[in-house]
Amino acid sequence: SSEFERPLTKEEIVQLLIEVFAGGIDTITSALCFTIYYVCKYPAVKARLLSEIDATLSSKGQSLSYDSIVTLFPYTSAVMKEAARVLTVAPLVIQQASEDDEVAGYKWRAGTLIGVNYGVIHKRTAYWKDPEAFRPERFLDECADEIKLKTFLPFGGTVRACPGRIVAEKVIKTFLILLFWKFEVELCEPEKEIKYTYSMTNQCTELK
Repeated sequence: SSEFERPLTKEEIVQLLIEVFAGGIDTITSALCFTIYYVCKYPAVKARLLSEIDATLSSKGQSLSYDSIVTLFPYTSAVMKEAARVLTVAPLVIQQASEDDEVAGYKWRAGTLIGVNYGVIHKRTAYWKDPEAFRPERFLDECADEIKLKTFLPFGGTVRACPGRIVAEKVIKTFLILLFWKFEVELCEPEKEIKYTYSMTNQCTELK
């Protein structure tokens, strides 16, 4: 519709910037904690991640550029996606119906607020094999992006997707690469589950 095709107003641009730089701090922090936890929890995942980082940076003369972050480190990207699937930072998103509609026998009027639970979608056996298993390789399979286009939604979907998703992905990926390249990271209590609370988003409260 013309509402989605018009340019953003100055007020809308300012609000988006506030959401990206202020609203994105807690979500990025929690996403990082969750990803670090799963990497350290599964030795095989950690070993493969370290191997990719070491091999890639060695071949690039141990330099990290924006282009290399975007185009290289496929397994690191897969680990990030799998962590976002298993423990989605923003599992419930509220959207507003733009018109009267009916889906699967349910009718609603324009303006109705609808909650979409992406956390449930990310765990449905109809879409994911062994959904409770942490297996980054599922995102490296052939046609993975095409298959999961409508079932992997850590940043929401359609025109209402998170405006800061590109920034968040690059920040998380850069941090992971540098952290595991420079330091030996281990869980102090590997037998314990990560602690988090839900308040509109899943927020990491303790990671040791």
